[in-house]
Amino acid sequence: MSLVVELQITALAFGGEGIARHDGLVVFIPFTAPGDRVRAKVTEAHKSFLRAEPLEFLERGPGRETPPCPYFGSCGGCQYQHLTYDLELRWKEQQLRDALERIGKMSIPPVDPIVRSPEPYGYRNRITLHLAEDKIGFRDLKGRAVVDIKECLIAEPEVNQALWNLRQHPPPRERWTLRSSGVEGHAFYQANRFLLETLRQAVADNLETAPVLIEGYAGVGFFTEVLAPRFQRVVMIENDARAAATAQAKNLPNTTVLSGRCEDWLQGAWKQARAEEGAVCLVDPPREGLEAAMAAQLVELPFRQIVYLSCNPATLARDLKRLSSHWIVKKLVPFDLFPRTAHIECLAILQPAS
Repeated sequence: MSLVVELQITALAFGGEGIARHDGLVVFIPFTAPGDRVRAKVTEAHKSFLRAEPLEFLERGPGRETPPCPYFGSCGGCQYQHLTYDLELRWKEQQLRDALERIGKMSIPPVDPIVRSPEPYGYRNRITLHLAEDKIGFRDLKGRAVVDIKECLIAEPEVNQALWNLRQHPPPRERWTLRSSGVEGHAFYQANRFLLETLRQAVADNLETAPVLIEGYAGVGFFTEVLAPRFQRVVMIENDARAAATAQAKNLPNTTVLSGRCEDWLQGAWKQARAEEGAVCLVDPPREGLEAAMAAQLVELPFRQIVYLSCNPATLARDLKRLSSHWIVKKLVPFDLFPRTAHIECLAILQPAS
């Protein structure tokens, strides 16, 4: 396709692409910013939208800065290095609201100001690399080739040292995860070293007191460590056997660890913990959000409160819509756990509708 058009960027879509309009169609253009005016080549045409790539910047909008990473624009890891951090945060807040309106079909509940990372670089305590054709790095923008990476600017120094060591002696594997010494085990762990305690404290501050806590997608017990002493009984549910074993080895007070899928264990966890005496629920699912069966059980079980930590505004909005017959969103607290990338973390506090 050889169509070249002149476009004015007016907004940023979730995922980081700039938004413009041409002949009534939405156009998505990567690495642009609101206020930019560009000449762009259309690369994809669909019924309701186009995709394009910038050829020339005729005007540059406010809030742009020079990306410090030499791989930005080819590596698929970061989307916002061309923006000031303040502008990135402003648009992430807006993208969360847009998802709630467009996907959740809901009135926007109170939203706290986004919790910023103390540093937008050097924060990641773990990275996963791909090894292919003598290259070690991240997937490119199309997710096909590997971009050879010598240093990742959003990774902390210890992780970059591990990357340097790995490059000296590449392992015979196609994927490899590097972790700092502060990361527990080999399962999921919160990635922003600067916001670990802030996030944990926010969950603790917003979780009501009750005899029982049931924690779904509990991982290695990152939150449970500080929450368990507050409850008479805690039941953790975790599908990853390695994470469940790590949590079990901590011997947390009043805590039972169940290894398996949340949707398979939730009813049993309720009975085992005698949750009818009063229970709250904490869930921190993967990007795919809650399984439909899990959402259905959260509608049926009479928890006093649900605290839902999400890393994907789209699936959060979908799940809040699923729960809306019995649950009201009291407030949302967004966190920028992943600066310079398109990801947005959000804490949703839900209370019974009646």
